[in-house]
Amino acid sequence: MRKSTTFTLNDRVITINELTMRQIMEFKDLFSGTDLLTGMQTLIGLLTDATPDFLLDLTPSELKALYEKVKEVNADFFTVLPLEELLVGCRTMIIDTVKQSLSALYAGSLPQVMDPAHGITA
Repeated sequence: MRKSTTFTLNDRVITINELTMRQIMEFKDLFSGTDLLTGMQTLIGLLTDATPDFLLDLTPSELKALYEKVKEVNADFFTVLPLEELLVGCRTMIIDTVKQSLSALYAGSLPQVMDPAHGITA
């Protein structure tokens, strides 16, 4: 029987699901592309019913509490695939992806500069 549990965080009840074998086997596909954040978002959707928007407002200590519940329900999965060790190997890629995303957001928020017409100098 597939395990699940509920967990209350910031007055919201979150359901935590145990991954199926199919999801575990497809796990590597979530992270094989270059868009690591999309893979993480998909994985969170498989493990919990928490929305990305809800998760963005959590503090690190709240995320840790949620992660501990996910590990509890998926103890067998984490025995087979030690996520913490995998994430250590991906640390640089995760940091680079976050930096690129933040840089793109920042660049998109800057006012557009108009180039002078050809032949006109400033």
